[in-house]
Amino acid sequence: MGGTAGWVADNLAVIDWALNTAHEPLTVELLNAWHRQLMQHGTLPPDLVGVFRPSLGWVGGQTSRNAAYVPPPPSAISDLMDDLITFADREPQELDPVSHAAIIHAQFEAIHPYGDGNGRLGRALISRTLRRLGVANRSTAPMSMAIARDPGGYLAGLRFFELGSLDQWVRWFAETAEKAASTTMETIEETEALLSRWAEATAGLRADHSARALLPRLPAHPLISAADVAELLGVSERTAHGALTALVDRGILAPINVAARSPGRNRRWFIAPDLLDHGRPRVTAPKGRWGPRDRVDP
Repeated sequence: MGGTAGWVADNLAVIDWALNTAHEPLTVELLNAWHRQLMQHGTLPPDLVGVFRPSLGWVGGQTSRNAAYVPPPPSAISDLMDDLITFADREPQELDPVSHAAIIHAQFEAIHPYGDGNGRLGRALISRTLRRLGVANRSTAPMSMAIARDPGGYLAGLRFFELGSLDQWVRWFAETAEKAASTTMETIEETEALLSRWAEATAGLRADHSARALLPRLPAHPLISAADVAELLGVSERTAHGALTALVDRGILAPINVAARSPGRNRRWFIAPDLLDHGRPRVTAPKGRWGPRDRVDP
């Protein structure tokens, strides 16, 4: 559970980072920083974190000769990423924002610049693009969930893109984005109902109890620590611990263990199971090889 929680926390942190920097220039350094954040609880060797992959890889098959897809060699990645970054920061008049996001995502996946995390970073780029071009002001539709519901269509769409059939990929992407937007409205309604149930569960607490003040913040922070609560509410960590304990006692939060990445005392984390039950599932791509130590991340 700790590993999954850490993976979710890192993924959410990168999405927030992408949204908050949507109007800033996209750079290789920024992408590498996102990758380092994304890999904090991953299994990628340290020398492959925050850098482009140094080896050739392939998806599907036992060798590159019978692979389903072979991305560009490492020597081509820098130039291809420079082109992608230039395109990502343009506002092409001939493209609507959704088509622009679709092309950026597909091209990033075609380049597959990192040893792991390409799918998640590619989806973060979707969020950045839609925010930057004004389609979403505060957040973006949950494309990860929509893609996860049709992995076959997603992989087929990317294949069409690789073969030059841009219209078929963009059509699938646009239809999926529309479904994701509908899911967002459903999620908002479900979250409002959940907040009402939580309010009933905490009705016995005094009106100014920090636990009650924390409730409306939880949908944006399904994984949280006392330090986070203290910062969000502007209270001491002791008061934050009291809020977390009160919500655990009422079944709203549950403590989990997340292994520390460095020596010292582990930060204690709490998770909102009712929120993460609707989670952000990852897409499973066909098994393949990415050199001796890399692995496929959809």
